[in-house]
Amino acid sequence: MKTTSLRAVAAAVLAGALLAVPSPSSGDRRDDERDGRGTDIVVKLDPASGYTAQDVERDFPVVLHDDVLASRQVYLYRPTDPEAWDGDDDEKDAAELAKDIEKHDGVVFAEPDVRTVLADGHYHSWPQGTPRKIGKKSKAFLRQPLAKQFKLKRVHRISTGQGVRVAVLDTGVARSHPVLRGHLRDGYDYVDDDSRPVDRARGLDGNQNGVVDEAYGHGTFVAGMVLLVAPDVTIVPMRVLDSDGAGSIYLVAQAIWDATELGVDVVNLSLGTSGRVESDLVDEAIEHAHAHGVEVVAAAGNSAQDRKAYPAELDKVLSVTSVSVGKDSVSKFANWGDWVDVAAPGSRVRGPVPSRGFARWAGTSMAAPQVSGQVALLRAAGADRKDGEKAVQETAREFDEDERKRIKHGTVDLLSSLRYLASR
Repeated sequence: MKTTSLRAVAAAVLAGALLAVPSPSSGDRRDDERDGRGTDIVVKLDPASGYTAQDVERDFPVVLHDDVLASRQVYLYRPTDPEAWDGDDDEKDAAELAKDIEKHDGVVFAEPDVRTVLADGHYHSWPQGTPRKIGKKSKAFLRQPLAKQFKLKRVHRISTGQGVRVAVLDTGVARSHPVLRGHLRDGYDYVDDDSRPVDRARGLDGNQNGVVDEAYGHGTFVAGMVLLVAPDVTIVPMRVLDSDGAGSIYLVAQAIWDATELGVDVVNLSLGTSGRVESDLVDEAIEHAHAHGVEVVAAAGNSAQDRKAYPAELDKVLSVTSVSVGKDSVSKFANWGDWVDVAAPGSRVRGPVPSRGFARWAGTSMAAPQVSGQVALLRAAGADRKDGEKAVQETAREFDEDERKRIKHGTVDLLSSLRYLASR
């Protein structure tokens, strides 16, 4: 049995806005995770019932695999029945076992620890896919067309995001990149269970689609988009996806809870669950963040349809789709619908990549961090979560009436949102 005491998350925000972070555990539970051995099960217990984590092991064919969320009565179990690990219908078998466990009076919920993946599933990493390397000069990044669209020079006379902390839950970051240097605080690597959330190539093809390391650079790029909009924010990198863009709901929920306890203001999720699988665990983590004044921003996904994506669809999440620069219409690859709150440019935008250079990328993953940056600007200007969210939504430019792909509000307007806040 592998269990860890990963951290005491009652970490304080230290002087000078330095964040106290989880300490590495003595054991590494991740070394055999996602190695083809099946799907684990997340179980939340009712403390009033007296039913314990050990009782679950006694009553069901599972062994306790991780207890890092024990303070929240949440445990991760690994099925012991060989048929559940034979590689055939792993998630289906885990779902059936989870239903059986959930029937017990002492269990609040039980669910498979399903995969989380990039919001931009069919957009691969540079230089193999859509992104094109554009050199190492920051001018191409700082003066790109969306910067002109957002009137960033005028915006930054009002707010630069000073003092605001944004948690980027992604593939980690390239700490040495000039754009990111000086803007990072210690985060955590939930995939490798250590204190180095570094964006690095690992030679992985986790989804067997023929593309190795397709998420490599994703977290670095996303963090850069936050900083383009809000150049004085502090980025807290939390690595919940591997280099192929795969993680799990258990890791994402941990990171959201930790980010909230660490005192961040915004959580950026340029990720989602495959097949629109919902999660009670992630719901609970986002509810906790929302209750503590944290804005959670999520990418709406790149399926080119109006079907809802999780967790972007949640009411307590600010969901973001993509438009082309200079256009108020949904990008051809992006999701839409009345469940999507706003849009930002996500077609061929430019951002930093781990080569210390820059590249082009496309996707709602690249639109979401621009809105995270906008929220940071508003927070630094004095808005709380509710006022900041309203400023983003109320000042977004509505699409033309004849636009077929509709969303709830429209394309974000940074300058107007700051003026709206000042007027109130």
